[in-house]
Amino acid sequence: MTSLQPTRVGPTPFFHGVVWVGLPLLGALAGGLLAWGLDWALGMPWVPLQGPLELVDEVTGDWTLWVLLGLGVVVGLALAASAEHDAARIAVDATEVRVTQDGEERVVPAGDVAVAFLDEGLLVLQDAAGRRRALVRMEDLPEDRVRAALVEHGYAWAEEDPRAGEFSRWVPDAPALPTGANAVLVARQKALEDNQGKDAEELRLELEKLGVVVRDRGDRQYWRAITPGR
Repeated sequence: MTSLQPTRVGPTPFFHGVVWVGLPLLGALAGGLLAWGLDWALGMPWVPLQGPLELVDEVTGDWTLWVLLGLGVVVGLALAASAEHDAARIAVDATEVRVTQDGEERVVPAGDVAVAFLDEGLLVLQDAAGRRRALVRMEDLPEDRVRAALVEHGYAWAEEDPRAGEFSRWVPDAPALPTGANAVLVARQKALEDNQGKDAEELRLELEKLGVVVRDRGDRQYWRAITPGR
C-alpha cells in the first residue's frame, strides 16, 4: 500500500555541515592568511596588485585582520547559499516525482517512470521506451532514503540499468545512428570536455528527441537507440 503523503528527500546533514560551517571557516582562514601576508606583499614590489593591496591596507588600518576575516566569512556564506540553492532534492508521491537541482524544477509523472536505478552517481528515472526522464545527482542525497521513498510510493527499483547491455561507445560518424545524431554528439563531446554540464544536459535531451539515449563514463559517451518497452 502506497502512502498518500509525499516523501521529500534532501541533502544529508554532512552536506549542510560542510556548506554552512566549513565554507565560512575556509573563508575566514583565507581572509586571515591574506591579512597575515599583506605587509609582506607590500614590501615586495614584484607582487602584483600593489595598488589594490595598498588601498586595503590604508582603508582598514589597524582593523585589517578583522575586516578580512569578516569578508572571508561573508564570501563563505555566499558560496554556502549558492551550494544550497543548487543542491538536488526530490519529492515523491504516487502521482509524480518532483526533482529540484541547480535551482530548476522538473516534474516526472508516475506513468513516465517504468523503473528507477542508480548509474554512476546519478538517480535515473527511465520510461518504458528507455528514455531517461530525469537524472538526479546523488552525491549529497542519502541513497537509502531515496530508494525507500520511491519504493514506498509504488515505483519499480532496479539495482542497475536494465538496458545497460544495449549501449555502444560513440565514435564520430557512427553509421547506425539516426540522421543528425552524430552532429549533436560531436557538440556534446566538446561540452563534456569543457565541463559545460548544462550544455551537455540540453544536448542529451536533444538526442532523446532524435531517438538516442546517451550516458557518460568520464568524458566518453555511450549510446543506444530508444525502443518500446519489452
